[in-house]
Amino acid sequence: MTTTGSSAPSADQQTMVQKVIEWTGATGVVVLLLGVGFSKAAQNIGMALALLAVIAMGLSGNTKTLWQFVRNDRFAWLVGAWVLYLILLSLGIHWFSDIPTDDLPNETWRLSRLFLILLVAFWVSRSFTSPNTPLWLLIFGYLIGSLLFHHDAGWPLATSSRRLDLWENPQFYGLLSAAILLTLLIKAPDLIGSRASSGTLIRLLLWLATTILAVNGFLISEARGSMIGTLGAFFVVAGLLLVRFAQNRESKPRRTRRQCLLGTLATALIVGLLVHLSWERVNERFTHDAAIVKQAIEDPRHIERSSMGVRLTQWQTATPLWLERPLLGWGPGSGPYLHSKADLANEFRAAGSHFHNTYLDLMLWSGLTGLLLFFSSFIAYIRALWPAKRCKDEQFRTALLSFGVVTLFLIASLTQTFLTSQVSWFFLAGFLGTTMGLLKRHSPPNKHMSAQARNLLL
Repeated sequence: MTTTGSSAPSADQQTMVQKVIEWTGATGVVVLLLGVGFSKAAQNIGMALALLAVIAMGLSGNTKTLWQFVRNDRFAWLVGAWVLYLILLSLGIHWFSDIPTDDLPNETWRLSRLFLILLVAFWVSRSFTSPNTPLWLLIFGYLIGSLLFHHDAGWPLATSSRRLDLWENPQFYGLLSAAILLTLLIKAPDLIGSRASSGTLIRLLLWLATTILAVNGFLISEARGSMIGTLGAFFVVAGLLLVRFAQNRESKPRRTRRQCLLGTLATALIVGLLVHLSWERVNERFTHDAAIVKQAIEDPRHIERSSMGVRLTQWQTATPLWLERPLLGWGPGSGPYLHSKADLANEFRAAGSHFHNTYLDLMLWSGLTGLLLFFSSFIAYIRALWPAKRCKDEQFRTALLSFGVVTLFLIASLTQTFLTSQVSWFFLAGFLGTTMGLLKRHSPPNKHMSAQARNLLL
């Protein structure tokens, strides 16, 4: 007997709901990835759609899919621990401390955005049949942003004249340009393709145009932290390529071994070219920085106000502040309060709300406990992706890109606090979340992998 008027949804209705959820999530991640390169509004819209789709998926009863994604993934659990710690820390400071908390909710939310890596990874793993599409979205976004910038500022821009109206700031523009350059170089065989066709030619032209823009953007930013980080990333990439070349020497065809060696040589060539193009200006800045450091060591009370002088003064000021609250810190967004508390001279407050060092600021905001949680998350991310170096060439290059971007970000963060800016969180989500999601969807299981890694790559 069939009951009419039942409120239970039919199978067709449930299928339609799931399709709407999947399309919403896919649309969100597309908009988010495009927005990484040029638009804060697109970043927020993409995040909102992707989050809404995840919430809808949970409410519709499809919690098994979400649980499978995070079940055995240490990175996911550490991100959750980081967010929970920030919330509890903020509540404790609000209830039991006399530190101003007007901006505490906003800054807590900002620091919690480490979860965006997981959000992007989830929808990338579900939304793209081609492993190159999400990377091309990042490249297109950067291409649009670079063309808009160069249209406003004039082309070409001399490498000896830094422009301060770059996307967000010169430091972030240098970081973004370096990450795009790593993507273009490491993933070139996958992005361009090997078959001779009109599509291959178009991809090659886009690859060349974006490479030129990325090199130019990287050089005119004069972001020293990103320059050193890029050098470190290139060494990591070249080292892993050499290891793979040595491991595959007997088991792989000669052509594959040649590709590994040529990739290493190409990496070295690009490093040499970048050093050559920027040597005069960069050498001048680093020489001046070395002189400022020497002056600070000799007389720490009289440091010249310069880019490096501001950093040295702020680091010198931040260390004793952290020692007052070493374990839990002063709370998210406490930079302006700490600047006032330390009576930091106005001419050395160029950063406004931070101290020009991600790790010092994390210790000030969340204590040593927060710093260890933050570092542990990145270590778990690398450990989870590490087995992918045994996968076939395309997946290996995807993992290689992850390791390069992590190296770039961690080194560049020594001289700049990127985490006070929304765009930096979306930068991390765009590059690290995308590569994580691609490896989840496209890498085959490996009998040598741990259970955690197999869960990640399945």
